[in-house]
Amino acid sequence: MGRALNLGSKLVMAGVRMRPLLVLIGISLGLWSVFATLVVPAVIESAYRGESWSFLNRMINAQATHPVGDYLQDWYRMAAKLTIAGLLSGLGFWLVALVISSPALVQWIRIVYKAVAILTLNTLAVFAGFELATTGAFKIGSVFSKSTEKLVGEGEARETVSYYASQDWAEQFWHEFRLTRKQRYYPYVGWRRAPFKGKTIEIDQNGIRVTPGADCRAASFKVFTFGGSTMWGTGSPSWGTIPAYLQAGLEKLRQGPVCVVNFGETAYVSTQDVIMLQIQLRSGNVPDVVVFYSVSGDIYAAYQSGRAGVPQNLDQIAARFEMAKSPPTLLELLTSSHSYSLIEDLTGKLTIANPGQGKPAVGELVTYESMGIEVAKLSDSIVQNYFENYKIVKALAQTYGFKHFFFLQPNVLRGNKPLTREEQEMKQILQMEVPLYKLLTAAYQTLELGSAKYPNFYPIEHVFDDYNSLIWIDGFHVTPVGNRLIAKKMLDVIGASSP
Repeated sequence: MGRALNLGSKLVMAGVRMRPLLVLIGISLGLWSVFATLVVPAVIESAYRGESWSFLNRMINAQATHPVGDYLQDWYRMAAKLTIAGLLSGLGFWLVALVISSPALVQWIRIVYKAVAILTLNTLAVFAGFELATTGAFKIGSVFSKSTEKLVGEGEARETVSYYASQDWAEQFWHEFRLTRKQRYYPYVGWRRAPFKGKTIEIDQNGIRVTPGADCRAASFKVFTFGGSTMWGTGSPSWGTIPAYLQAGLEKLRQGPVCVVNFGETAYVSTQDVIMLQIQLRSGNVPDVVVFYSVSGDIYAAYQSGRAGVPQNLDQIAARFEMAKSPPTLLELLTSSHSYSLIEDLTGKLTIANPGQGKPAVGELVTYESMGIEVAKLSDSIVQNYFENYKIVKALAQTYGFKHFFFLQPNVLRGNKPLTREEQEMKQILQMEVPLYKLLTAAYQTLELGSAKYPNFYPIEHVFDDYNSLIWIDGFHVTPVGNRLIAKKMLDVIGASSP
């Protein structure tokens, strides 16, 4: 007890001796706060207006692609980091000076350090052993589970629509669909799926979904199809996609080999489609016909970001790029370990899951509307960007000698199809997403009004009007039956344009 009191009194005396240093740190912090919160923001605002020193005006104006508030936020974040670094440095100097002036404190720190070091080493040894054991358990478990693997989809409502109840391939398809979610980087367009070979889905080494029966020898009649997940074939096996039905239809209409290539990919927008076409042309792979079946991707990307002409999930892509060189944090390393996976699995089995857990509240969703962007202005930008891509393809077609066709894809909101009960629910769900519903409606109306200026642009929203049974599996994707009807419409248009 006496030793503790003696040590305490020595610390107090040392603190008194360090008072001038603490005062100096306090004064420095005050001056820095004034500089960071008043002086620098004023300079940034004046430079943004071009009213500061000439070199600052040039530096800020050359990068003024965002509102001045964005630059101020960047500065405040930087100032906060500098403040924390300064405080920690000052505290560190103060502690070093305090230790040097008190030999008894040095002895006490040495004892504590030794105890902490031993405890840390023991903890690391236990964790390493536990991680080694769980890694082995996971590998052994994966070997035994392969033979009894269950067919599990993603749990989406579209997997259970009534159409699939009578399809013996449905469970296998949705299982394989989940497995094909793995993506790889693809130059210029961002991503394509990784190679995969299943019973209902096959993807080649270039990330292209294989079209059954395609004969792509040198003398074949080549058709390139472009679009998002609707062209790729979400909800349909390999033999039930739009490209597959185009392949079968063209084989009946033409003599010789036919090669229909499915360049569709989930979440693609029209600009990515045009770039994919340019990549093929650059390599000498010139088609006879190109088919574009898109625009929903463009609309959804703008709905997310408030900007036309950008990829979907732009913020996530930017975050991956900007953080690509950052080393993983300690928390990320721990959560990626097998030990964490085992503990998470055990706690998941011992607790009752909250159905709404992990889903953001509707009010938290960031869309163009929450950004204060007008729907009419954004829809006009989407349509303008889409038709500019049309013009690019038209110019390429004239240069390379292929025919081009643009089809405006239908959705459950458009057309006069007699909707089943399930389809009515899908329509209501889409209408409840009010910002998306308004943007879809405005963009489609503008596209249809401008279609007369573009002779190779075909709205086909009424393609299902005479079909009473279920076609839609969600607001945008259809069953293989729907794909067959769409492909038939495309073949009619392509055939009518042939000499």
